[in-house]
Amino acid sequence: MSLNPARACTQSDISLYRHKIVRDLLWSLCSPPLITASPTGTPWVSNYWFDELILELFEPLGGLDEDPSTLVQRITHDKDRRLGRIFETLIAHAFEISHRYELLARNVPLREQGKTLGELDFLVRDKKLDQTLHLEVAVKFYLGFQTAQNEQTWIGPNPSDQLSYKKTSMERQLELTRSSTAQKWLNEQGMSIDDSLGIMKGRLFHPLSAQQHEPEPPTWLNPGHLRGWWASIEQFLDYQKTSELLWVIVDKSDWLSPLTPNDVITPLSHDELRLMLSQNGLFERVFSQPVCIAGLKEGYESERGFLVPDNWIMENQSKN
Repeated sequence: MSLNPARACTQSDISLYRHKIVRDLLWSLCSPPLITASPTGTPWVSNYWFDELILELFEPLGGLDEDPSTLVQRITHDKDRRLGRIFETLIAHAFEISHRYELLARNVPLREQGKTLGELDFLVRDKKLDQTLHLEVAVKFYLGFQTAQNEQTWIGPNPSDQLSYKKTSMERQLELTRSSTAQKWLNEQGMSIDDSLGIMKGRLFHPLSAQQHEPEPPTWLNPGHLRGWWASIEQFLDYQKTSELLWVIVDKSDWLSPLTPNDVITPLSHDELRLMLSQNGLFERVFSQPVCIAGLKEGYESERGFLVPDNWIMENQSKN
């Protein structure tokens, strides 16, 4: 199975590949960004920034799906197993097997008088356009809430992580190459930066309950972002009454590409999940933060959401 080079990559195309790590690599490239470029000149990539790279990897991805051992070893040998780090490694691998792009440097620390100013995620040479690019990349998953001011806020399963904070942080990182410390390092390497771009992939989880109004999203949010839902246990049990899906709790390492029959998973039946969630207080005792689950139909993921403890909802709604 492989991509159709005659059209843009879709989520269904991703599911054609056998190995999860290859699907994660393709997802990292062809999933829509959460934040997109705008006429105001914000330094974020467009929906189509990766398209040519994806088509260029048409044949290499097929070979990688036959034997993904090199990529698997690269990720498993990295001591940092956080999902964001895995995402960076997948992006780096794509650049390294590309003919158009040359990966010049990665995770470059900038220090001044013993103080760390920040880190440059990627320095990449675009050989087609004869440009050197500075890229800041992230993968994020946020749950949408309505604030007391009727504004939209996006909070991670770890509430200290919020989309607006991350956007501001990355835009600050994108300014780093203009600093004197960065300019000195770049001059020493014989480099100059033509452009700095932010890439944030991920998924936004909207309230499952129709009773929860969603205000107008910010203009910088990509309207074509990947979507999921979040719900309290009570809301989900009511929703599940009409669902014929099997359900699986999704480990964070599997949050990127959709699950398929090729993945080794043991889903819960409708009744098994309902029994687990119906036991008074069990979910809150086991899980203190939102838990990611996927609904499967014939082994393929058809939807994804977060089950959210009531105390987590109350605490974070009161803060925002």
